[in-house]
Amino acid sequence: MPADASATDAKTVAVPLPGIKIQRPAKRGDGWRLTMGKLVGRGATFAAAKDDLARQVIVTVATVEVDPGFARDNDGDLFVALDRPWGIETYIVTDDRALLVATGDRSRTPAEDLAACNGLTPTPLRY
Repeated sequence: MPADASATDAKTVAVPLPGIKIQRPAKRGDGWRLTMGKLVGRGATFAAAKDDLARQVIVTVATVEVDPGFARDNDGDLFVALDRPWGIETYIVTDDRALLVATGDRSRTPAEDLAACNGLTPTPLRY
C-alpha cells in the first residue's frame, strides 16, 4: 500500500447486478432500455440508460430508510403511506388486504403526506 493511502480511502468499483434485461433501440430515434424488476433505465445511449438505472437503484436504497406514515380516518380505517422511488404510495389496510388508494410526489415524507389529507388523523410511530 502506498505511504499516503489509508485503509479508509474510498474506492469506486463496478458491481454487476443480476437479472438486467437490455433492450437495444429497434429503430433510429428509439432509446436504450435496461430493465431490472420494476426499475427501467432509459437513455439515448447505453451509457445514459445505465446511469438512469443506477440513479433509480440509489433512490430505491434511500427509500428503505424512510419511515412509513400511518393515519386513521373517521371510520377507524388504517392508512399507510410508503416512500417509493417513483413517489409516495398510500394504502388503506384491512384485515385481509392492502389496497392502493393514492400516489403522490416525493416532496414530503410519507407522514407529512398523510397529515396533509383532510379527514385523516396521523398516528405517530412507536418504537
